[in-house]
Amino acid sequence: MTKINENRFARFFVVVFLLSCLIVPAVFSGVNHLRNKDDAVPSAQLMNPIMKKDFPMPARPFKPLKLSCTVPYKTPASPFLPDGSGGKGKNQRAEAPELVKAPEGYFKDALFIGDSRTVGICEYGDFTASDFFCSTGMTSIDVFKDEVDVRGIGNTGLKDLLNEKQYGKIYVMLGINELGYPKDSIIAAYKKLIGYIRKAQPDAVLYIQGNLHITKERSDSDEYFNNKRIDSINRRIEKFADNRHIFYIEANERFDDKNGALDPKYSSDSAHLLAKYYRDWCEWIRNHTVPDDAVAD
Repeated sequence: MTKINENRFARFFVVVFLLSCLIVPAVFSGVNHLRNKDDAVPSAQLMNPIMKKDFPMPARPFKPLKLSCTVPYKTPASPFLPDGSGGKGKNQRAEAPELVKAPEGYFKDALFIGDSRTVGICEYGDFTASDFFCSTGMTSIDVFKDEVDVRGIGNTGLKDLLNEKQYGKIYVMLGINELGYPKDSIIAAYKKLIGYIRKAQPDAVLYIQGNLHITKERSDSDEYFNNKRIDSINRRIEKFADNRHIFYIEANERFDDKNGALDPKYSSDSAHLLAKYYRDWCEWIRNHTVPDDAVAD
């Protein structure tokens, strides 16, 4: 009886051993299959090992944006802005005065507001006693959002600067970076800026500077960034000059060639003056100031 039991136990052990040899590999194979399934490389990635996020975004055709400033801006009450009608009333344009050379010390209480071209005046010009609120890419549309490090004052926004310090003259030159926007948006933003400056600094002489041209080659090759559009903007912002408190000056006569475009000899990038010519620009500005008796009380 004992021998029979021993034989049965041996057979049972052999059966269990054989079954384990078959079942255990199958189980491990299934587990590995499930594990590898989660780590599997998608077929699309096998075809293209560069992930989508590494691809640069395709260039999109430029489309001007319609901003909220397209809503007509309510003109500040008289005498902050002219109505552009050319009449004789208090809020209408007077005849433009003859411009003269600035007396000594004229620019000590001057503020220049502008984009990269005004940055050039700040860095390479000789108005060392003036303040500059300017930065590359500045626009009339976003000028109130910008903060600039003004020498001797620190980092500040335009509204804070105008409310904290009184200026005798303020020069504004903006518009070149906005050329891709609808013209009405640009003019509405400009109008808001000029109106705010007049309200915050009613005793300051305000100079609107026309935008400098770009070279003919650059102008002829661009749908938006061209001299025809620059001239159109300049003519419209010129109308904000009442010739009593607000005056318009334009230095294109100094730097244009015979084609009415920026002379290439003055620029290396078709839009900005070479560093050595910014003092010439300062000299032009110095020779085109408003005499004291032409400024209204």
